[in-house]
Amino acid sequence: MKNKITTTNFVEYEALKPYCKKISTERIVEDGDVISAGAVAASIDLGLFLCEKWAGQQAAEEIRKRMNYSG
Repeated sequence: MKNKITTTNFVEYEALKPYCKKISTERIVEDGDVISAGAVAASIDLGLFLCEKWAGQQAAEEIRKRMNYSG
């Protein structure tokens, strides 16, 4: 991860700094083969991001609606 941009929970930015190129404050960060999420609550957003990446926007939107998640 030394050459990657990544994110984590805001209280852990300093702890992550030695292990990556840059810390982002974005909720979801994709840098090559590494995808990270910025907080515990971002896990739903990360799941929907992956659904869209692998199954398309329509599939992710259907899942979001069924979850009743407005994210």
